[in-house]
Amino acid sequence: MKGKNWKRYTLYGLIAALLGSWAGGVLLIGERNPEARNLSPILTGEGDKILKRACFDCHSNETRWPWYSKVPPLSLGIAYHVSEAREHINFSKWDTLSAHKKGENLQEALHEIKEGDMPLGTYLMLHEEARLSKADVDKITRDISDLYGPQFILPPKKKHTHPGDEDHDDEDETR
Repeated sequence: MKGKNWKRYTLYGLIAALLGSWAGGVLLIGERNPEARNLSPILTGEGDKILKRACFDCHSNETRWPWYSKVPPLSLGIAYHVSEAREHINFSKWDTLSAHKKGENLQEALHEIKEGDMPLGTYLMLHEEARLSKADVDKITRDISDLYGPQFILPPKKKHTHPGDEDHDDEDETR
């Protein structure tokens, strides 16, 4: 009799842990879309359409949360990626940035795109529509150059960190 009880309690515990994990993922992570408030165009009309198709799910407050984003542990990973992406560049806060900061953000984004690092390969597996063609990248590049300046289509300056220091550009090395 005792041998069967531990199996039953282990099974109940496992079921409770799974349900708790699922409920926690749904309740704690949920869909986190702060108010989207950008009213300014980022690029031209066509360039904006490309960005919305390929970038806005992670880099804006207009994330479309698919059903699998509510399934633990996927929910935790997806919420983390979106949070990190919004910290790097959030197109919903675009109108709060200076023109120079906009250019710098787009410069870094363009570099990531040209290096094949963005959009993420794991994202593209389920979102083929986010894949950028050469024509898409060329259009984004032209828009950035025309709207923000040709200096912002060059690769960004490398940043490095000294222990206890903030990041700074290589040319700032005057210590």
